[in-house]
Amino acid sequence: MPNKKMLNSKAIFLTDKIRSQLKKIPLYSCTVIEAPMGYGKTTAVREYLKNSHRSIMWQKCFSNSISGFWSMFCRQFREIDAAQAERLLQLGFPSDSTTKEKALDLIQGALPSGGTIWVLDDYHLIDCPETAGFIEHLLWNELPGFHIVLTARYISFIKLEEMTLKGYVNHVQKDSLELSPEDIVSYYRLCGFAPEEKEIHWLYSYTEGWISA
Repeated sequence: MPNKKMLNSKAIFLTDKIRSQLKKIPLYSCTVIEAPMGYGKTTAVREYLKNSHRSIMWQKCFSNSISGFWSMFCRQFREIDAAQAERLLQLGFPSDSTTKEKALDLIQGALPSGGTIWVLDDYHLIDCPETAGFIEHLLWNELPGFHIVLTARYISFIKLEEMTLKGYVNHVQKDSLELSPEDIVSYYRLCGFAPEEKEIHWLYSYTEGWISA
């Protein structure tokens, strides 16, 4: 009896386009990955960061609560410096220029020399002028070795276009996550399946490169 070929539907596939964009994370103060639900934003970032030697702060956004956002940030920061994290928590969310400068000093004084990546996953759930203003303040000050990654279905970041043009932000959009016909072949082979050419073209036409479909 011939052996059955094992299929692996959980295989993780990243296009060359998204790999190329993720490699730029250490080159920019901020990387924004913007695409609708189901394009693999979170999976792509997690896969890339698995091999990172930098400290990772992974913050999942759940609601538009500013206090909840700040509490979660301080909790993540505790892994880097517990004392500074407590001071940040006592400071509260920095809502004016004075508290923003205090927060900046506390963060900068605690960052490890090996670099830190702060991921805000599902940022669209907390995207508002207050959080955008705080993040922009961090970016304008270019903290050494500190990189921010935002994954979002959509984003209204106040000065996104300006900061992209000035080289502070690498704005990655859904075309980098879409599968080409060649990508579909590679993905299916990774899963242990060899589709026929007509199936590949049908899949691409039907899904438009959307990996969830």
